[in-house]
Formats: sequence, structure tokens, C-alpha cells
Amino acid sequence: MPVVDLSNRCQAEREAEALRLAVADANRPFDLGHGPLLRAKLWRLGPEDHLLLLTTHHIVSDNLSMAILLWELSLAYGAFSAGQPSPLPEISFQYGDLRCDNSKKRFEHEALEYIAFWQQRLAGRDGFHHVPPDHVRPESQTYRGAHERLTLDESLTNSLKTLGVKEKVSPFMVLLAALQCLLCRYSGQQDIGVASCVANRQSPQVEKLVGHFSNHVIVRTSLADNPTFREVLRQVRKTALTAYSYQDLPFGSLIEQTRNHL
Repeated sequence: MPVVDLSNRCQAEREAEALRLAVADANRPFDLGHGPLLRAKLWRLGPEDHLLLLTTHHIVSDNLSMAILLWELSLAYGAFSAGQPSPLPEISFQYGDLRCDNSKKRFEHEALEYIAFWQQRLAGRDGFHHVPPDHVRPESQTYRGAHERLTLDESLTNSLKTLGVKEKVSPFMVLLAALQCLLCRYSGQQDIGVASCVANRQSPQVEKLVGHFSNHVIVRTSLADNPTFREVLRQVRKTALTAYSYQDLPFGSLIEQTRNHL
């Protein structure tokens, strides 16, 4: 692992330079043909002050994988600092083994059922473009985008949690239902579909395994006949839980297999 010594700089410059170098390294492309697909660098800011950068390609990890990796790293670091052996058990299989063996065999038997489910679930639509874009989509994808952050105050957050408990739904389902109601108002459409990322870790064997398991499902909700929000929420709960049961079908395959049936 490369170590970059910045301890000879003044304190005000150390973190700024480390951040600049980290951003530059994060923006450096990966070579998918040769790897590595996980890069690690360490910046030495002082005798007992270091900054560790881990950069992975999305093809080998997802958000939950990064949380698992950081959790295991903290356990190993604590043990090694105390002169103890690693507390992490040896894994019995790798991500690649699982994808090429277990999942392939299971998917071969369930593929037709999954495709039929999504064809029926998405029938009658050629897409869910509820809000027209502000700009013309470029001919080639640029991957330039932005994100918005919204912080809900404690009172509203607690109210949403209370509502979720009463209706036996997760906070995510409450917010998804609210988003679909908002899209309905903005677009004037009553058939609202939203793609959502799912962990896709239904087997206990992969709960703590690093790899790209995440997938997408489409939650389609009808807001016809002016339903109450609680009615929308119950529909979202039923629809989402059903979709989660069919989350193994890769989203790209879902689009390809259902394109001629929408």
C-alpha cells in the first residue's frame, strides 16, 4: 500500500493537500481488464495521524459492501493494534463462486417466473417519465449529475416514524409514498412508477459478503380515484413487499425482457 508522507508540511496544508490527492486518486479510472479494483493509499499527516483512502469500482462493491468493509477493517485494526490475531472468521466462499454457482443454478429455474411477473407488473406502460427534463438528453451519456440533500426536523421525523409503526411500514415506504403523491401532482398522471435500489441479499450466506449484489426494482402505484395517503401507503407496502420477492432478476435483464411487452 503506497504511503504518502505529508508530515513535513505545515498543519494548515496537510489535510488540504491530502484531500486534493484523494480526490485526484478517486477520479482516476480503473483498468477492468487488469485491476486492481480496490485501491488503498495512506497519507501520513503526523506521527499518530494518518488518512486512509479506499477506492473501489462499483462492479465489485455496493453501498452495503463498503459498510461491511469498513466494519471489518475497524475490527482488524483494533485487534492488530493490541497484538491480537484477526477476529474475523475465514469465509467459506467468494462472491464470484456464489454468482457462478448457487445463484446461476437457482436463477435458471426461476427466470421464467420472474420475467413473467415483471411483464405482468409493468404491462401497459412504455416507461415512467412523469416529469419532463429541463434539457435535451445528450446523444452519449456524460455521467455528470447532481444531488439534493434535505434534512427533516426532529418533530417531522418522529411523526413519520409514528405513522410507519401504525401502518406497519418502513420509513422508506412512507417517503416513497410521499414522493409518488408528489409526482402525481406535478405530472397529472395517476399511474406512478419509481425505480428503487434494493440490497438483493436474501440469502443469509451473503449478508456480510463484499460484492455487487444491489439491484433495482420498480414500485408501481395507482393513485386513481383520489385515495387518501393511508390508502396509498398500504398499496405501496403491498406492492413493494411483492417486488422485493422478485428482486433477483437483474434490472438490465428486466428492461430487456419486458421491452416488447410494455
